[in-house]
Amino acid sequence: MAVNNTGMGSSNNSSMGTSTSNRMARLNTGHLPASPLGPSSIGMDPKVSAGLGYLVWVLSIVFFFIEKQNRFVRFHTLQSILLGVSSFVVFIALYIVLFILLVIAGAVNSNVLAGIIGLLSILGYLVIVVGGFIGWLLGMINAFQGKYFKLPVIGNWAEKWAGAGI
Repeated sequence: MAVNNTGMGSSNNSSMGTSTSNRMARLNTGHLPASPLGPSSIGMDPKVSAGLGYLVWVLSIVFFFIEKQNRFVRFHTLQSILLGVSSFVVFIALYIVLFILLVIAGAVNSNVLAGIIGLLSILGYLVIVVGGFIGWLLGMINAFQGKYFKLPVIGNWAEKWAGAGI
């Protein structure tokens, strides 16, 4: 039995040594394998850099301005930026409208109207947060999978501003 194990081990070691040296040779070249999404000036896989743009919002700004070649990365990072900015703008706009309505309700001295406005504000903010989260999640999943996924409205803007040909 000892001879068998040694024989197996020696044949496995030589094949493992060859595959290990082949892997090391590929790693030592310093080049990533070509991506079907095209070359990237960042030096990362385009799917990873696009997905990280959703995951860490600050990275989307950095990647958008650094990436000059890959439209996939530029599209997804810009879409992530636009999603964050548009969610913030809608949030602030809703806050201003609700504040004005509450001032009017206070001037009329209507507790019922103030209660209805309070309920509407909770529902409005819930829609913004849940909608933003769903858009963020769908964008991130599709970016990591290497798919173009346009969110309504902002996806068209991102496509237009990231460059033609998407």
